[in-house]
Amino acid sequence: MKKCNYIIVCLFFLASCASKKYKLSSELNEISGIDESFRDFYFSINDSGDEPYVYVLGHDGVLIHKIFVSGAKNIDWEDLSSDRDFLYIGDIGNNRNNRNDLMVYRIPIIKQWGWNYIDGKFNHNFPDTVKAERYPFKYPDQKKFPPEEDDMNFDAEALAYADGKLLILSKDRSKPYKGSM
Repeated sequence: MKKCNYIIVCLFFLASCASKKYKLSSELNEISGIDESFRDFYFSINDSGDEPYVYVLGHDGVLIHKIFVSGAKNIDWEDLSSDRDFLYIGDIGNNRNNRNDLMVYRIPIIKQWGWNYIDGKFNHNFPDTVKAERYPFKYPDQKKFPPEEDDMNFDAEALAYADGKLLILSKDRSKPYKGSM
């Protein structure tokens, strides 16, 4: 009996590790960030080259709606994260380390946003446009735009919200590579 229970637990574990593939909308042609919201949907963005839109996806990857972010520009959007009240969008890409206009945008997440089916018809109440609050930021140790090749570590690829703070993770492009943090 012990062996049978062990096998059942192992099978459940392996089944939970299975992954599914979902076909995303062609509008998400350079998806750069995705964040799970509080109500069975996801927010996503495209990298540079797209207008300032946040895409709302269902749990199956289907595009539900796109929201224009007024007051924002998508120069090099890299990632997004949320704190359940706000969605933070990081315009933090800086491949050549020459940008001095890095920005984090904050837009409100309304708890009543969502969707449902009424009489078999799909309904949602996501807005078409939201207004962004702008939070410019600079790396305190970046003095030159671009810096010398041995100091090229001002290009962020990830943004995360944790413990009441936004974390911005940059990569080191210096030559020779220093691996500094």
